[in-house]
Amino acid sequence: MYRAISSFATRRGRLPTLLAVAIAACLVSPVALAMEEPVQPPPLTTMQWRLLEKLIHDRANDIANSRQFFEEDRRPTEVVATLDPTTKVLRLDLDVSFGGLVGDLELEDFQSQISVGLEEFTDRIPGFDMTDWRIGGRDMDFWFGQDFPLPEGDDDRWLRK
Repeated sequence: MYRAISSFATRRGRLPTLLAVAIAACLVSPVALAMEEPVQPPPLTTMQWRLLEKLIHDRANDIANSRQFFEEDRRPTEVVATLDPTTKVLRLDLDVSFGGLVGDLELEDFQSQISVGLEEFTDRIPGFDMTDWRIGGRDMDFWFGQDFPLPEGDDDRWLRK
């Protein structure tokens, strides 16, 4: 009987296929059973949100004032950090005077250094969505294409004629 089955299976090419399916089923089923959904951390309490916001605020300001990021030294610089527990968004707000720098590499480097430096804290936020940079309370897009007055001086008289 074994000869009949083996000759039938090899003659039709089914034995290798059947063996492959049987081996795959044996290997995959324990893995599928062992995989569980990751355990969600408990939601943060109001006190934990406030503490995290304070830590982020302090770290952002430490980084902002750690070195000269801009051609014109703007230190001391204050970055106001607020966390929205509902949307899981971190808002970082700069002074209006930074509006003229939107689109400059100096400002992008400044923001990048702060964002990377805050990852230690943003990684603790369950479901963290994004960092929303603002200048003077306004979205960054508002500042693109804005005309900023030139500073008074002798070298800009030819522009005013």
